[in-house]
Amino acid sequence: RATAAPAKLTQPGWAGAFAVADRAVLAPEGAGRFELVAAEAIDLRITVSGDEEARARVNDVTTWPETMLAEPMPGSTVTVHLAPLARIAIELGGASAELEAVEPTDTTSARSAPARLVPIERERAALGLATGDLLYGRTPSNVKVGDVLVKPRASADVTGDLRRRGLVRTDGVGEDVLQLSADLEGIASPEERTRTTVALARSLNTSPRVEYAELNRIRRTQGGPFSPTDAHFPLQWHYPLVRLPEAWDEVGAFITGPGPDVVVAVIDTGRRPHPDLDDNTISSYEFDFITSTTIAQDGNGPDTNATDEGDSEGVGPSSFHGTHVAGTIAAVWNNGLSVAGAASVPIGPITPVSRVRVVHLRVLGQGGGTDADIARAVRYAAGLSNPGLPLIPDSVEVINMSLGGPGFNQTMQNAVTAARNNGITVFAAAGNENSGTASFPAAYADVVSVAAVDHNSVRSPYSNFGASVDLCAPGGDTSIDTDGDGYVDGVLSTLVDQVTFGEAYVFYQGTSMACPHAAALAALMKIVTPTLSPAEVETKLMDSATDLGAPGRDNLYGEGLINALLAVQQAGTGGSATPLFAVNPTILNFGSELTQLPLSLLNLGGGQVDVLSFTDDQPWLTLINGGAGNGIDIGSLTVTIDRSDPGLAAVGTHNAVISIDTDQIDIQVPVVVVVGTIAPPDVDLFVLAVDLSGPVPVTVAEAVVNPTVDLGFVLNEMNTADGLPIPPGFYLIACGSDDNGDFIICGDSDIYCGLYPTLNEPELVFVNGEVRGISFVVAPESETSPQSTTGATHGFRRLGR
Repeated sequence: RATAAPAKLTQPGWAGAFAVADRAVLAPEGAGRFELVAAEAIDLRITVSGDEEARARVNDVTTWPETMLAEPMPGSTVTVHLAPLARIAIELGGASAELEAVEPTDTTSARSAPARLVPIERERAALGLATGDLLYGRTPSNVKVGDVLVKPRASADVTGDLRRRGLVRTDGVGEDVLQLSADLEGIASPEERTRTTVALARSLNTSPRVEYAELNRIRRTQGGPFSPTDAHFPLQWHYPLVRLPEAWDEVGAFITGPGPDVVVAVIDTGRRPHPDLDDNTISSYEFDFITSTTIAQDGNGPDTNATDEGDSEGVGPSSFHGTHVAGTIAAVWNNGLSVAGAASVPIGPITPVSRVRVVHLRVLGQGGGTDADIARAVRYAAGLSNPGLPLIPDSVEVINMSLGGPGFNQTMQNAVTAARNNGITVFAAAGNENSGTASFPAAYADVVSVAAVDHNSVRSPYSNFGASVDLCAPGGDTSIDTDGDGYVDGVLSTLVDQVTFGEAYVFYQGTSMACPHAAALAALMKIVTPTLSPAEVETKLMDSATDLGAPGRDNLYGEGLINALLAVQQAGTGGSATPLFAVNPTILNFGSELTQLPLSLLNLGGGQVDVLSFTDDQPWLTLINGGAGNGIDIGSLTVTIDRSDPGLAAVGTHNAVISIDTDQIDIQVPVVVVVGTIAPPDVDLFVLAVDLSGPVPVTVAEAVVNPTVDLGFVLNEMNTADGLPIPPGFYLIACGSDDNGDFIICGDSDIYCGLYPTLNEPELVFVNGEVRGISFVVAPESETSPQSTTGATHGFRRLGR
């Protein structure tokens, strides 16, 4: 059971889970701290090497503060007895340590925990931790504890493997993947329950009867709301940005009346009735795949009722995310209501119903949803079987998954590959962590990963990046109002009121909002040419995309911003042979802070466009030639403004015009610059770190900021009640005003409130002594209409009482 050779670990952090006969050498360069857990009861022999100045210390990290167990001198060996799942830290300074796990001499400790039977390096991979990752020492945060997905080898009997580990089958994905569960109620710590789940999956991978065993990870929505408004189609700036109005004209020629539907599966939080969406929704296909009643909140398991019961975990209202995503695809046109769907070209002048329809497949509930449930939904959408579940009446053409999280899962990879092989084009949101860490399902093979851009076709500040990004689409930014229309620059779509469940229209931001733009465009392409394969859809989307960022494919924008007109043309006739000059975006709005923006010069047709000149009419404006591309002799301009120029001295709005002359047509691009800002309110805002692990929220630290002075904050031992560092753990970060002086923020009578990263989709932040360097929006409740889902929270108590 030992590893093939002692593992030498030079990177401080997570050292692994140790079982009898495991060995490792800890050899940091300089000082370092390593943490490990006992996978079963062991005696851990620790031999320290180094000169007389070297030091070593062994701490029990299950207590707070930590308890020292031993302080071995260089050249000595100490033995530490560890019960199952006990965790320790070994701190080394100028020293190395050789570890060996042996049978315990204390036989009173039952060897109840599953032993680790694979090398530490494979354990790190199972945890989803790369070398040098800051997550060393932490368990995965998106694991459904007690759940393991296992694919037995052909004709193999794994009954004994499961019985020895206390695992029972609860469900399956497809015909060959078992969903297993272990009863971990006897383990009090959530972290230890998660580590036990990892150990179960890890040990099953060593069985010769198992092809693979893996964690059943939880995925969450990839975007969320900020502000509601009285909405209208002109506020949907995100459609002209990707040339959808021109594409609708093209698609309209193919729609002469009723015909075969193109169905998009929205695998998300489920459906809420909405008068601006219902006519384009196929309710007879819908299904609720959530197996956990705790997650589902509907009192039962999988069934044909995909009603969104809400995803709130008690710190904010529910997002009704699936309704918003579906509205971007299929909100009904010309029905006298507020918004239009990107693919909802009506079948005729009298009937507003579209040939692009959506079906809701519910997989996300309270706290998210599991890979097993999502994989079953993908298979269902593709017309593939799941044990004990019905088949969809007719498979869909497109899948939209505006959800995700870290960590690869083979079962999910198999599901999306099977769907693609069955003719389904699969899209997923790239993620909202402003990170290069891969988010799944977007990073799987056979999935089109969609990142987000803002009103100016610049990467949204939250959007993930990396080698897995394929395309980008409008995701918005609800922290700004770049175009000065009085509304935040989010993506406007359908929603329901949190209290009455009546219709609402709300701005959300996220790669969740970008993804359905791409999925809707794929559906329009399938109307034009129903025989397009997933590979053809993907190729045409990428070939027609507007190149952004560095020339060619890059990790921020992938192949570029979706271009609906070119994509639809390539799906049909292959595109126009006549040159058609255009710019993107059609207006440059620098707001009150920006100093540089790109301006793409496009040929939406064929042939070549010659740009004869480009000029501006203001001394504070500078244009820089960005080079050739896309059938045009100048591919882009970099536009900069000098805010120190005397021409921008006056407070207010300043305007300019960029004139671009070509051998075909001339275009003028308006430029808007805002100088000066509204004076910030003089109000004390309280930033809290709130522990949600107990029966009631407990505030452990509080800082005070004021917009008239500074909004920067640090939470550490300087602002805790006892003057001690914040204990390591996961915390909610909240900020708000206490207007009625009741020592509660975000209460019914308080004006300002915000949660990290957004009010409707708060996330826990891992804290190890200090919080700094995070930002989020704190908005006045007075700007929130009764239709918003961002209503009052339960409130959070300040430290003062």
